Amino acid sequence: MNSKVVKYFQQVVTFYHRKKMFLFRAKVQAREKVRVLSFFLIFLFLFSGVSGLAFSRIRPALRFGVGRADLFGADCYRLEWKTVLSGGLTAEINVWKKLNLESGVLFMPGGAIYRSEDEETGYQETVSLDYLAIPLLAKFHFWQNKNLAAYLAAGPAVLLNVGARLEVISAGQKYSVKLDNLQGQELSFNLAAGAEMKTGAGFFLVELAYSQGTNSISREPEEELKNRRVFCFLGFRF
Repeated sequence: MNSKVVKYFQQVVTFYHRKKMFLFRAKVQAREKVRVLSFFLIFLFLFSGVSGLAFSRIRPALRFGVGRADLFGADCYRLEWKTVLSGGLTAEINVWKKLNLESGVLFMPGGAIYRSEDEETGYQETVSLDYLAIPLLAKFHFWQNKNLAAYLAAGPAVLLNVGARLEVISAGQKYSVKLDNLQGQELSFNLAAGAEMKTGAGFFLVELAYSQGTNSISREPEEELKNRRVFCFLGFRF
């Protein structure tokens, strides 16, 4: 009789945890959908060029960058920065004097590297996370003349996960697996400083940017992993 009671309570506890996990994931997915929809509407607004609004011309730009990415949080241990590449299309509009708004679509990787302290085994884990980022930055041109301008920028971004994988190197062998638990969407806060120099029909731009995730990217409620990145961008604004 006691064994039946114990088994019954085990089933109840299992059902409770499964229900809790289901509700958590449903809540996370709903929150992610709201974020994505909100920023998608903002993105369309910025690129639509609505004639009834007193915005000046839209200035598109192509940019490419190299940087370093890392993971931080309660469940990160001895992780190292990894080199990543970024690029995409952005555009900005002038809203008031020296203040511009910028949005776009950027390929924005993340991840980190773990290396074993035992050099003989050569054990290494590399987490690679691929995102499409939709930023919304406020840019303030604090100094400018005829051919050169400098600016500061800050604002949030929604990052849509398009791939998460783990690569393991051990004893000369290499393995790769998909990480389903790290495919959560990300909301980040971004800071940037840059300069634009007039060259012919457009502007050559250089920018340093820092991005830090504000939410855990893990789909598991017990895990806490967040992205952070540092980039140097080069590009051309038309």
